[in-house]
Amino acid sequence: MKKHITTLFLLVSTAAMCQVEIEGPIEMTGPEAARRVDGLAAPRSGDAALTVEGSLLGTANWAVASITGTAITLTPTVPLTAYRDGLLLRFIAPASAYDSLFIDVDGLAPYPLVRPDGVAPVRGQLRDGALCEVLFANERWILLNAPERGCPVGTTRLHERLCMETVGMDNMLFFGASERCADMGGRLCNWGEFHFACTQFASVLTGMTDSWEWVDEGANHAHSTVNVGFGNCNAERSSTPPITFARSRCCFDPR
Repeated sequence: MKKHITTLFLLVSTAAMCQVEIEGPIEMTGPEAARRVDGLAAPRSGDAALTVEGSLLGTANWAVASITGTAITLTPTVPLTAYRDGLLLRFIAPASAYDSLFIDVDGLAPYPLVRPDGVAPVRGQLRDGALCEVLFANERWILLNAPERGCPVGTTRLHERLCMETVGMDNMLFFGASERCADMGGRLCNWGEFHFACTQFASVLTGMTDSWEWVDEGANHAHSTVNVGFGNCNAERSSTPPITFARSRCCFDPR
């Protein structure tokens, strides 16, 4: 009799769309294929029942993301009270980001985001609108699905081993230009790369001959550096690193 009363209570509760908390197990009878509970909503807490649909869709692992500066804030469907190694979350990136990034969840402490090799994501590996999958382990978030091949966003593929920034950044000193490229996971182009791009891809790359550009060249030394490209693809001059401004255009190896 007690089992029948419990079953009736569940049916009435479902019809009325109420939330019911049952202390103790539910014993199901009848054919094994027919034993089920219908009408369960998506989980809202870490100890809630997980439906088959929720499991297939990964509902418990889904989060909404926002990015401010270097901080990525995640709000999971199922709220978290603490981090645990092995925690997996998925989200759609609301903007492109790279370099030293941190993730915090529901106001918990922020931890760095790195690739599986321990390096911070570089330009093009966390893109606006991309599906991101991150795993928490050893006090850091690991970006599991970072693309490993292809050219970063904002670059042009020159051949299978070289991507070049389509639009460079003007008015930079040499060391700042070099550091800018390194921060994005690239480097200053060398003289040969610039000349090849200038003669073969001038219609695709912006402003290849309208400004002096920095290159990483063997002629660079402690007191002078090389600028190239002003007026024609063969133009070259020596300059003084601490006082000369020129364009920074970065090269990347496809990854």
